[in-house]
Amino acid sequence: MLKRTMLLSTFIAIPLLAFAMLFNGCGGRKSGGLSNANLQTSTTGSVSGYLYTRISGRSAEATASGYLPLVAATVTCGGVSGATNSEGAYTLSNVPAGQYTCTITKTGYGDQTFTVTVVAGQTTVAQAEGQTSLVLTPTASGGLVVNFVSPTSVDTFTLDGAVPASITGASLSYTTVAAGSHTITAGKSGYLDYATTTTVTAGATTTVNITLTADSVTAITLVPTASTISSSGGTTAITASCTYLVSASTTCPSSMTWTSSNTSVATVNATGASGTATAVANGSTNITAQVGTVMSNATAITVSIAAAEPSCSGVTGFCVDIVGASASAGGTVDLVISMANPPAAGLGAGVITVTWDSTKLTYSSRTLGSNVTSQAETTATAGQYKLSFTTASAMTSGQTLATLTLSAAQGATGQLAVQWDQAQANTNFTDYNLNLVTQTGITFKDAYVTIQ
Repeated sequence: MLKRTMLLSTFIAIPLLAFAMLFNGCGGRKSGGLSNANLQTSTTGSVSGYLYTRISGRSAEATASGYLPLVAATVTCGGVSGATNSEGAYTLSNVPAGQYTCTITKTGYGDQTFTVTVVAGQTTVAQAEGQTSLVLTPTASGGLVVNFVSPTSVDTFTLDGAVPASITGASLSYTTVAAGSHTITAGKSGYLDYATTTTVTAGATTTVNITLTADSVTAITLVPTASTISSSGGTTAITASCTYLVSASTTCPSSMTWTSSNTSVATVNATGASGTATAVANGSTNITAQVGTVMSNATAITVSIAAAEPSCSGVTGFCVDIVGASASAGGTVDLVISMANPPAAGLGAGVITVTWDSTKLTYSSRTLGSNVTSQAETTATAGQYKLSFTTASAMTSGQTLATLTLSAAQGATGQLAVQWDQAQANTNFTDYNLNLVTQTGITFKDAYVTIQ
């Protein structure tokens, strides 16, 4: 019986021992895991707050309670430093947990300290926003008056980066400003941003007068830069674009004025950024636009109106005419010499001399009229043809004296005159009865050759 009891006890004890060992092993691993986690817990925290400086006299630039954010002050806690922003706010991160006496420093101000307890993994607020129990006071100070001369109000203003609670009105008055150098900025829509540095003297009041530069036109560009008008009353459109000091717009103001340097050649009519040049007579002129003292580039206008072809039409007396024509550069042109309203007895003889620009036209050949006989011809002189002739019978109105064929030079362009040399011709016409036709009794009509 005793032996059976011992065997039973052993049978029960062994599983219990194994279970206990297994439990203790698991518990040991679990305990070890918790210890590692505790080792990994953060040992640093953060400190944040807002700092202010006192403005005496509840000036317009201060906050509602008479304080101004302390900008660019250095805060140091537990060996970690940071600077305040334009709102006087700061945040120091990764400060070791513990209790510290923190320091606040800023040039021109007396140092301050405060005590804070940093809790691991948390942010400690040392000074709440708007809390002014801790302020820095300038060690030496003076007054500062800022006047907005033009315009008399601004949209934005800062003193050393600090933004006032209110900037309405034409001036700001600071009664306690640290002696030394300070940066002022101001801005308004439609004006160039303003920035300056001023020095405040201890025990004195410094005045700063601010005049903003208004947006204005700095450059004007006209297109096209050149144009040719070939008909009387013809037009050319000109467009202006403007560059501004501040604005990105390119639209020119309606106050812009336009000018033609020679209105006898072309006039200009414009509204704002659009101008129209209108031809008056042959020549050249420059079109410009102006805003204030800013002048544009010039659009060079050349007016080249083809002259009307002269003719004997409407002439009541004896008239000798050269009929013009067109030619291509390098080609030829035929010019017909005819007459109208000859003497009553008909034309019997004469001498004609025709001239032209020999650099653009050269003599090629001639064909005499059916009733004309050549007595003498001269073609050797460049740019000239001379014919001494008689007629087989009395010539009447509309009959041809001769047809000249001229060659146009390569590269030649424009309208060229072919003219009578009247000094040699006017005294050499007779009627068929050999009566001399007086100089005052003859009308000579020149011609034009248009080379295209």
